[in-house]
Amino acid sequence: MSLRSRLRDDFPAGWWHCRRWWTDGGRELGLWLVAITVTVMLLARVVTALRCRRRPVVLARINGEAFVAAGLANSIMVIFAVIALTTGPAARDRSWLFALVAFLALCVLNLLVASVMVAVLAVSRLTNKFEWSVIDYIDRHGVRGSAPPQTCAEYEAERMRDFLGGR
Repeated sequence: MSLRSRLRDDFPAGWWHCRRWWTDGGRELGLWLVAITVTVMLLARVVTALRCRRRPVVLARINGEAFVAAGLANSIMVIFAVIALTTGPAARDRSWLFALVAFLALCVLNLLVASVMVAVLAVSRLTNKFEWSVIDYIDRHGVRGSAPPQTCAEYEAERMRDFLGGR
């Protein structure tokens, strides 16, 4: 898939005045920001993923990329917090210590939640390869928006979407 076709998928004609494009993009950006800063708030999604770990159709609705980014960002913040704890200022100025330990605890908790979610998604992808290949085919070749299917691959993706239950 070329860069031009990927850009065309992400920015369809008339995207700047399409309310749905802006709301979906805003929701996606908000999810990424919440996932990176306070992943613990997304604990309900992690519990849902753990309960539905054998159903890829449900797991496909969860944005795994946001949890991978949260894991990377929080692991970097944990490293910086540990470095700051070990190379702190003199003993008489320890007022920042409680805030730094609280920040470290939040980052470790966020890292734990993100790691659990990424592990659930990875195990699901490894154990249910056929279902995930169908879901990936639908995402790659499916019709964007409300336009009718125009190519053979789009018709096939629509047929598969109906087979999966209207994902």
